[in-house]
Amino acid sequence: MENGNSTKIQQKATFKDFKEGVKDEFGVYYSADGKRMLGCDNKVELEEYVIKDGTEVICSVAFDSIVGLKHIQIPKSVKVIGEFAFYKSLNLEELTIPGSVQHIGRSAFARCESLKTVVLEEGIKSIEKDMFAECVSLSSVSLPSTLERIEDSAFYVCRSLEKIDLPASVTHIGEDAFRACKNLKEVNLPRGLQSIGGFAFSYLALEQVTIPATVNKIGTCVFYHCKQLTEATVEEGVEQLGEGMFEGCIALNTLTLPDSVTSVKKGIFNNEVNIEHIIIPNGTKKRFERLFPNHAGQLEIDENVQGRTDEELPAPEAKPKRRLFGIFKF
Repeated sequence: MENGNSTKIQQKATFKDFKEGVKDEFGVYYSADGKRMLGCDNKVELEEYVIKDGTEVICSVAFDSIVGLKHIQIPKSVKVIGEFAFYKSLNLEELTIPGSVQHIGRSAFARCESLKTVVLEEGIKSIEKDMFAECVSLSSVSLPSTLERIEDSAFYVCRSLEKIDLPASVTHIGEDAFRACKNLKEVNLPRGLQSIGGFAFSYLALEQVTIPATVNKIGTCVFYHCKQLTEATVEEGVEQLGEGMFEGCIALNTLTLPDSVTSVKKGIFNNEVNIEHIIIPNGTKKRFERLFPNHAGQLEIDENVQGRTDEELPAPEAKPKRRLFGIFKF
């Protein structure tokens, strides 16, 4: 989504904006040209509200902590939703964000504790930081095929979420993105995914997971304390496993690894994880014995998959020598 300076300026409504603005019959203020919804009276009591067609910007904190609001209709003219725009709207139950929206500020719908259903229409490219954090009743999320990024803590503590279908277009999942969604059992990681942030799927009810071949960056403790996770598969193409990746996954029984893995960060398991089967390609036992020195007895060869021996692996790139100029090193 766009983050230009003009977009940031448009998000915030000033005292002057309110003074020169127009208040409708419900106590909601708009700019004189009708393009910006500025906010509303603190004591406004609305169960339903339709934002006027032609509005392009919903300003920051516009409906912050408006307790009675249950239904909001956002027109397709809206391009910007400011940060904290609907923060802590405690009775908001459902939400549709039109594809015309190009920028959404952080925490725009965070702590909407009654929010159950969210639909993001085609055109939305990013779910921003803390966007639905602590929406504890959220159980249904529909994501568009245009979605590319899910930022940090986007669904943090959405504890009613049991399943989410991530479209193939998603390439990045940020830190803590789904952390503490304690009832989330099903997550399909898309095959175009490139990076997963630290603790992104920690404290979930996942039972199985597959890391797609396209992932080239894995943060710390991605699946930390997923206590129901029994099986994990890493696809051919992934080269490095993250630190503490399966720490606290006490039910993890089987981990299937590809030939492409050549680096494992320390502490991928901890003492609580009594893994029984680490399935590796034929010809790679020496390599994986070095990568898993404490689990050599759990390594099992998959005779149907042929891996490379150490001699067949590409040589690591030599680090450039530092040149000395006087007492300085470069």
